[in-house]
Amino acid sequence: FTGLRIGVGVGQGIAYGSGCRMIGVSSLDALAQSLMESASSLNDPLTVLAAIDARMGEVYWAEYCLKKDALERISNWKVSPPEAVSSSSYSVNSSDPVKLVGNAWPEYWEQFNHNIRDAGQIVEGALYPSARHILQLAIKEEHANDSVAAADFAPIYVRNDVAKKSTKPLPGRRVL
Repeated sequence: FTGLRIGVGVGQGIAYGSGCRMIGVSSLDALAQSLMESASSLNDPLTVLAAIDARMGEVYWAEYCLKKDALERISNWKVSPPEAVSSSSYSVNSSDPVKLVGNAWPEYWEQFNHNIRDAGQIVEGALYPSARHILQLAIKEEHANDSVAAADFAPIYVRNDVAKKSTKPLPGRRVL
């Protein structure tokens, strides 16, 4: 989280100093975007699940529908234990597997529920977001005029509670 905050701060400084606006791009969206190049050959929409290791035994994830000309996020970004990851439709077309992108799949494979393991197919080479796919999404956002002033830009944290707290009582007497 510190690295993200530093990166956003540097980006804000550059954007503010040059009078530019900023565009935010989700890492999960960028992972799903990596499959758009193969979407032109699709006859039917395809379900994509993007998941990134969130540490602490959890994953960040979202579900997408991939069509010939569009990528649509059909769930909010979420953080949960791997066994809680689900799909609204394990496959839009039952003969097509759900495409799984992101580094969480090989890391937690045995912990994902059996429906996803049975219907899912890990896409090799799509474990991490790429700068190219982030740029493609940023260009779409720019064309849609979906940018914000540098001073108003802030990262979106899917997990707000980032520190594990001890359940042990503190030693000594507490004074309020």
